[in-house]
Amino acid sequence: MFVLLGCVLGYVVYLIVSFSFFYSASSSTLEFLSIVCIVGGGIIGFKTTHKAGGGINLLGGSTFHGAKELGNDAYKLHLIKKYKIEKNEVLGKYVLANKLYEELELALNVAHEKELSKKNSNDAPRIEKGIAKVIESDFVKKNLRYLILGGIPLILLMAFHSDLIEQFNIYQYESKLKSQLPNSGCYSIKELEGALAEVNGDCNKLKREKEKAKSGGFAYIYEMNEAAKHGVTTKSEWEIVENSLRLKEKYMNSKNSLENALVILNSTDEDLQRHKDSGGLDVSNEWRGYEMQSLTAQYSSEKLISFQAVISTKYMNMSPKPASMSSIKSDLSTECGYEWRLLGSDGDAYVSDTSYSSCEISKSSRGGYHIAVFSKRKKY
Repeated sequence: MFVLLGCVLGYVVYLIVSFSFFYSASSSTLEFLSIVCIVGGGIIGFKTTHKAGGGINLLGGSTFHGAKELGNDAYKLHLIKKYKIEKNEVLGKYVLANKLYEELELALNVAHEKELSKKNSNDAPRIEKGIAKVIESDFVKKNLRYLILGGIPLILLMAFHSDLIEQFNIYQYESKLKSQLPNSGCYSIKELEGALAEVNGDCNKLKREKEKAKSGGFAYIYEMNEAAKHGVTTKSEWEIVENSLRLKEKYMNSKNSLENALVILNSTDEDLQRHKDSGGLDVSNEWRGYEMQSLTAQYSSEKLISFQAVISTKYMNMSPKPASMSSIKSDLSTECGYEWRLLGSDGDAYVSDTSYSSCEISKSSRGGYHIAVFSKRKKY
């Protein structure tokens, strides 16, 4: 009963404290506080129960806490008491479960084996017997009404615990917004929420930032701020940088030295030089599964801004298909997008023009395909 009442009182303490620190406490703090109060109250109740002599062992019999080894004197005394090992003075032998043993150690060995076997096989039946013992005990009969009156509120409190925490959080959030609204320059809670997400709750600054983003062609303030991290102030420039970041993530860590050297706005002339020093196209000519026959590249401020190449139509060992107009367009989609326009009527050439690049694919007189990729970035 004391354990149950301790848990209930612990929960009541939690509610009082959480209301007291409501405006500054976070959800995780309240959850932690509830656990501490309930567990703490239960422990205090448990201690009180044992001090009052009301402790009940659900497993029945005595229990031992310590090393269950026959070299442990405390454990030997536990076995003697639990299994009622006695010395028959008439026969001069030790009695255990109506059997005689010449030496105490022999009886202790038998009791030790029983103790270990019961731990593995008899816990469930003992728990059931222990529960029955508790239910039938005078302690329960005398305090049944207190257990019921204390248990029902505790169950209800625990059942609605999450809902209470959620309502606390909602009330805390709304109260905080209402207190900030008069000094925020915002006209409504909804407007303040938007300002908090973008510019730390200052609606006047939010309006200025929106105008600034709009003048740069950005739809969102966070997009403008991300571009600013890369030294870019307009949407068109940001699209170029964004594309270069995608290329970097996809190809710059390639173990293929040729692919590593042909990443627009990321690769440097040193990358291409390393490929040449290792033998160039004569040794390593695989590019995205195709055989590259020739290559020229242009740089600005040491960054690759364009390259032209001729690739063969034959299979490479790792390629699932030979080069074709459709497969090359697909493999250049990161650099050139997906919108290709046919040049002429014979289907021998296609061009792509995006905000960040200009590309061309055409049939080569050498029997393959000529590809050209140009970055549109003006500053490097």
